[in-house]
Amino acid sequence: MDRTVTWGILGTGDIARQMAEDLRLVPRSELRAVASRTPHRAEAFGETHDIPVRYGDYEALAHDPAIDVVYVATPHIRHCEDTLLCLESGKGVLCEKPLAMNRRQVDRMVAAAEETGCFLMEAFWTAFFPAIQSVGTQLAEGAIGVPREVRATFAYPAKPDPTSRIFDPALGGGALLDIGVYTVALADLVFGREARAITSEWRPASSGVDLAGSVTLDFGEGQRALLDFSLDAPPAQGATITGTEGVIELPERFSQPDFYTLTQAGVTETHRFARKGYGYHLEAAAVTESMLAGQTQCPTVPWSMSQRVVQTLDRVREQWGLRYAAE
Repeated sequence: MDRTVTWGILGTGDIARQMAEDLRLVPRSELRAVASRTPHRAEAFGETHDIPVRYGDYEALAHDPAIDVVYVATPHIRHCEDTLLCLESGKGVLCEKPLAMNRRQVDRMVAAAEETGCFLMEAFWTAFFPAIQSVGTQLAEGAIGVPREVRATFAYPAKPDPTSRIFDPALGGGALLDIGVYTVALADLVFGREARAITSEWRPASSGVDLAGSVTLDFGEGQRALLDFSLDAPPAQGATITGTEGVIELPERFSQPDFYTLTQAGVTETHRFARKGYGYHLEAAAVTESMLAGQTQCPTVPWSMSQRVVQTLDRVREQWGLRYAAE
């Protein structure tokens, strides 16, 4: 009989809800448990999503011998702590992005995965969408020649609530870790290495977190990325990859695309892809397959990618003079 990978979820927010629903679409996976530091939330979440085991603390889930892998959907500042708890308890981990607050924390998490032999992956779901997988194939096959420039924008008008996670510096709020990480990760998917030089600008919110930012990554060899992100602008999310022989455009929702266009020699083709669920089942399926294969990391989003991305975020914040209270 085929083995089933059993899942637990830490956290009961919106993203945890979406993952709970999408896990039903993943073959050879079973969502068995959920945990919240507020017991009644765990009970309500479990009832809504038909999850049999509900815990009122994270430690109980981490130590449940029936759980193979834990999806960590807690706030940014808890990612390192909660992931280490699970890894050290012998659990695989799929942790929401950013994987941690800084490179030092990410390195601790990677070291723990290496030491325990447990699976670890950052939940950069974008990389698993069929459209992005297809774009990667186009790039590898030289469809647009040598990639020269990535332009990516991610903006939306967040409600200016000083009590919300997004605007709370104590919780690692701000545009960079919330949406800027998508633009940096996209550049990494294209160029696959750390930038040689970075220039950036930012605009702080009244709470002290970054409200908006613009970042230029210079990879050398005539390759660069121009990235913009904002929490107080009209909704905008698109990306363009320009090469020496063509252009790939992700004009809508590049973080979760259903299509892209490829232009070569003045001819444009549109490539469309069907969608199921929210799209979180794609990364969950990759985790399940990796764990069943005995792997500790997934080649699509390896530890080295997460280390490069968070290193870039650190370098940007250093230019801004922005530090989080948790650091």
